[in-house]
Amino acid sequence: MDRLLQREILDGVAEKYPEFWKRLYPRRYQSPASYDTPKAVANAMVDGIFSYIHSGHLEQKEGEMRRTEQIEAQWAAHLVKHGVPMYYLTYDLADALMKTRPGVVDWTKLKLPFGSAAFMLPKGIFPHPGEGCDVSFVSYCRNTDGEEIDVPTPWPGRRVIKLEHRNAGFTIMVRMCNGTMIHWTLNQDNSTIEFSEELEHLIDDAPLRAIKTGRDMEMDENDRNVQLRGVILLFNILLFMTAKPEMVEMGDLIKRVAKKREQPVEYWSPHFIERTYKMRRLGHHEPQGGHHASPRGHWVSGFFREQAHGPRHELRRTIWVEPFLRGFDDAIQKGG
Repeated sequence: MDRLLQREILDGVAEKYPEFWKRLYPRRYQSPASYDTPKAVANAMVDGIFSYIHSGHLEQKEGEMRRTEQIEAQWAAHLVKHGVPMYYLTYDLADALMKTRPGVVDWTKLKLPFGSAAFMLPKGIFPHPGEGCDVSFVSYCRNTDGEEIDVPTPWPGRRVIKLEHRNAGFTIMVRMCNGTMIHWTLNQDNSTIEFSEELEHLIDDAPLRAIKTGRDMEMDENDRNVQLRGVILLFNILLFMTAKPEMVEMGDLIKRVAKKREQPVEYWSPHFIERTYKMRRLGHHEPQGGHHASPRGHWVSGFFREQAHGPRHELRRTIWVEPFLRGFDDAIQKGG
């Protein structure tokens, strides 16, 4: 089924299947105007689940299910399992994390806030040149080998479909505001990624080969660039939350509206990650090292590293060395 032809289904699912929609959209967030609606995550989940249902999985033999539908249904099911955790990134923090190198990442050892979560991005921070729109959110899910997950359905008589993970994996989703999505899954044989200075090799690396759904199914250069930047941003968000868990500002319940014969609807302020963060900018009057100041404004990339601490320095903790703009005075004069 064409993903964009499902728009009528997406628009009417809340009215037609209220219990199903409630599981995918359990909280109403008072989202700032500078972000896409939080319903974008729920709509993507509906999109994936309905594609899974309409792909004919009930009639097909084992092993014939298209991998794309399985991945998207599993991702949606993991979000439901954990209550659809959703966090917001400020413009400055998202910008800083996109200017940071993750280093070497082993997804099997990452400390995750939840088994699955979504991160809403401010408009304008992450455009997709080919699609002519911004990335709305990035998301992930991590599953274990042989894990069985309940995929929710809109059918009152059958609330879930049992789906088993044959292998452990880590899936990353990048969703555009127009509904197009790029996603890929790393399996347990490709658990470690090295984000070196030369990142081009990652674009065509088989473990990172992406699947595009929504419009043109073929990946082009713009898609691969967005794919790589999405991978970097997602891992950097998780590493940041590991390094600075105290910077996660949880939202508050604003009100609960009860309706006749229906479950109350909760309205929440959004969960923010480091709401007050500001990018560092250094002027020429500050020491730069070397024999002279940089002749023009330029960004110095951030990075994560493991710092030894504790008795005999046997323990390790993740430290974020922030990116910064060097030569800020010249950058202002030149409009940087």
